[in-house]
Amino acid sequence: LDYKWYIFAIALLLILVNIKFMISAVHERKDRKFAIVKYTEDGQVNISNDTIKSLVLKTLSQIRGVKESKVFIRPNNGKIDILVKSYIIPDVKIPEIVKTIQDDIKSYIESVVEIPVGEIIVYVLDIVQNNKMHLE
Repeated sequence: LDYKWYIFAIALLLILVNIKFMISAVHERKDRKFAIVKYTEDGQVNISNDTIKSLVLKTLSQIRGVKESKVFIRPNNGKIDILVKSYIIPDVKIPEIVKTIQDDIKSYIESVVEIPVGEIIVYVLDIVQNNKMHLE
């Protein structure tokens, strides 16, 4: 009978510790909105994922043939990995437009943010006409 209480107390303690870790993990994910923390002689510079996404979307909007895009950012050992999902217009050479997307993003982000870009993965989701727009 006494062992049941000990087992119950230990199980309850483990459950409470588990809940605490789950809450702290969720809270930590919310705090991880900053992709880059750069240290300069004047102090620390934090650049948010949203800032980098906006810069990538600006670059994509200037590429002929890219109709609509969604961007995902992942910090990776001092570099930025970028995932782009895009719809393109018909009659463009897909390998060429993907290469242009990768080169333009890398060049622009590295010049503006001054952080090296790692991998840029581009998914061409579909071909869309000029008047059709849909992004999942």
